Amino acid sequence: MLKLYLGVIIDDRLKWSSHIESVEQKLQRLIGILYKIRLPNWCLCNIYFAFDHPNILYGLEVYGNASYLDKLTALNNKILRILQKKVAVVMIVCIGSMTPSLHASSLITKF
Repeated sequence: MLKLYLGVIIDDRLKWSSHIESVEQKLQRLIGILYKIRLPNWCLCNIYFAFDHPNILYGLEVYGNASYLDKLTALNNKILRILQKKVAVVMIVCIGSMTPSLHASSLITKF
């Protein structure tokens, strides 16, 4: 049975898979929008920090140690590639150094 507490979806076994899936769906929608939008870079960055970044950060302290964060990381990297107009073969380390965004694993260690 799934419960929603303060915006975080929790099941009876304290598994975070359902919450991570809901965040993935939000990020997938944003990827579709960002592919189609043609705006200046500063505007795209504002969209990222308004819609993507808070979805990933909210509750990360709780579900951040989950073993299935790779999907969120891959989606976040895909969004960052779109924002920087880079091809899919750009290294993740390069992407992280070009934006003020942080990788999910580094956010966990910061808190």
